[in-house]
Amino acid sequence: MKAAHVTRFPDNALGKAATQFLRKYWLSTINVIYGDNMLGKYFLQKGAVHRSSEVIYEREGSAFSLIKPEMVN
Repeated sequence: MKAAHVTRFPDNALGKAATQFLRKYWLSTINVIYGDNMLGKYFLQKGAVHRSSEVIYEREGSAFSLIKPEMVN
């Protein structure tokens, strides 16, 4: 089955590395666009005993958060 990833990555080495990672798993990256300079970050702090896990997702100002509909074909 063919699959493609549609997103916007930062236009820097981290964005290019993310694209290469997707290609490693045979995902088409023809619809990946580049711009700005930050990749969103996702942190998971695993819980222990009586403390639950916590997720922190930082995407404000990331390349993807600044995507506009007209940027995607």
